[in-house]
Amino acid sequence: MPPFYKCGIAAYETLSTSVQLSTYIKRAEEWVASCWKNPTDQTRGPLPKTEGPCLFRAVSVLDALLGPPYASSRDAAITETYKWVAIASAAQFANGDYAESMDGSPENTGTSRDRDIALVSWRKAKAMVFGNMSATRSFRLALSLVIFGNITPPQTMSVDSPAEQDTEDASYAFCEGIKRLRRLCSRARNGIAAPNNTASAKATTSPKLGAHQQHILNLAADVLESIRELVGALEWLVSLYNAVAIGTSYGKTCPFPPELEDDEAGDGPVLQSPTPVSMTDVDISSLSVAQPHQRQVEDSIMTRARQDGQPFTEFWRRNTHDDESVLHSGRLSVSLSIVVWRALARFTLAADMVRKDYTKANYGDIDRHYVAMAALIELWRRCFGSFDQKTRSSLLQSQRQVWRMCSFSSVDTDLAILLFCDVAQRLETSLAELPPTHIPAAERLCCSLRSTKVYRSKQRLVSAMQVAIISSTSQVPASATAAPGCKSDLPVYARRMCAHPSPWMMVQSHRLAARAFSEEVAASIASGSLHAERVSEMTLGLNTCVKGLRELESNLFISTRA
Repeated sequence: MPPFYKCGIAAYETLSTSVQLSTYIKRAEEWVASCWKNPTDQTRGPLPKTEGPCLFRAVSVLDALLGPPYASSRDAAITETYKWVAIASAAQFANGDYAESMDGSPENTGTSRDRDIALVSWRKAKAMVFGNMSATRSFRLALSLVIFGNITPPQTMSVDSPAEQDTEDASYAFCEGIKRLRRLCSRARNGIAAPNNTASAKATTSPKLGAHQQHILNLAADVLESIRELVGALEWLVSLYNAVAIGTSYGKTCPFPPELEDDEAGDGPVLQSPTPVSMTDVDISSLSVAQPHQRQVEDSIMTRARQDGQPFTEFWRRNTHDDESVLHSGRLSVSLSIVVWRALARFTLAADMVRKDYTKANYGDIDRHYVAMAALIELWRRCFGSFDQKTRSSLLQSQRQVWRMCSFSSVDTDLAILLFCDVAQRLETSLAELPPTHIPAAERLCCSLRSTKVYRSKQRLVSAMQVAIISSTSQVPASATAAPGCKSDLPVYARRMCAHPSPWMMVQSHRLAARAFSEEVAASIASGSLHAERVSEMTLGLNTCVKGLRELESNLFISTRA
């Protein structure tokens, strides 16, 4: 969470002890208990100690507090929808080997039952999600839409459910869920605006709240603050999901343009084009085209990142036995990763206008987004650091929670960097193919892209190497690691790399990293500048990523060719 928030999703702990909310908390916990075992006592302070339905608990509390008085049957149907979506999400994982025949068609090697479960679960979840679409004011259903849409549809050879239609349905559900969550959070925030400090002026009703929501006005200030923390956490999640969807789809999936977030908080002027500066010394806040509120959020995150005295990986080396401190330090860096993704989304959409209609593209904005993104990469490298053979050993020996936080934070951000380099290369190619525009801003953009090509190539390889190192920690024999903290029949790769909340992102990161290694080796051969050690390093990285892709295919019932 950004520095503005104290607890975020963990604010539930405070709410759960409120006497004023006991009735609502009980109702929410009944919904949670119908889906999860041992739903209580999962969160202690700002750092969750154990796994738990943190998101579902948060939306359940908000539904109990702010949702309309649905009939009990409708409430049960909404909760059942989430349950099937969660089942479909978990059913993506294979329990055995999943290979492909020589002609490329799926071949069963002992996992037909698991694949059938994945497909049936996904279809059941789809039926439940679309069957309850009319519950437009439910946080629980909105979250279910997002999670369902985030599942890559299982492979199927059925003619009555073509892959294209399944993909379209999932994309629609995802975008609709993001829009609903965003709208519901906005209404909730407006309805529970900071209470008036003078008791005599305290309103007894609010036009921004429905008749069933007026009880909110009678809650204590600290309770309202905790509710705002929950809402803020969901808003931050929506922003992340939106940015990732835009970035990973190259702008094809866009629940809402990032500038809508930028425009919501105020009418401040968009900043003017900055003067040329170096990549390492750039003041990122001076390059942001976000409006004041978003600038404050992002600036606070970047300020916190700059205040760290050492990279996270260096801190980890010195505190390998202090999991709590490592988790806390690592999670602070995650918010910077989200800023990187938001910057990528802005750059991707702006650059895509050149392809759609180059006469309407705002080349000045594209250039600003490009420079800002490059500067954020530099900040990320300084604040997070990088993995090497020493930290690889630490990863292999770390507890599952530490491994997941460190590995996914790194790979997620390196995926954003790999996508940025890919979009920039496509943009440079598109600009070279355009007729002379004689637009000064377009010429400056071309100059920026050409002058930083070597820089992009370097960052691309650094990110590819990080993906390969982390992937290699999962490519170990089952006997070599007990996957600390996790007892499961799943293969090691499924317990680790495949267990990302969005497995498709892992596929994409491995694919882009493999391409980076392959093209680097090819370029070295073509130029005649062969250095045995470097070629060996690139080849090892390539083989690791290719093996990682095969492992992903072996452990997930999704098409890695999508």
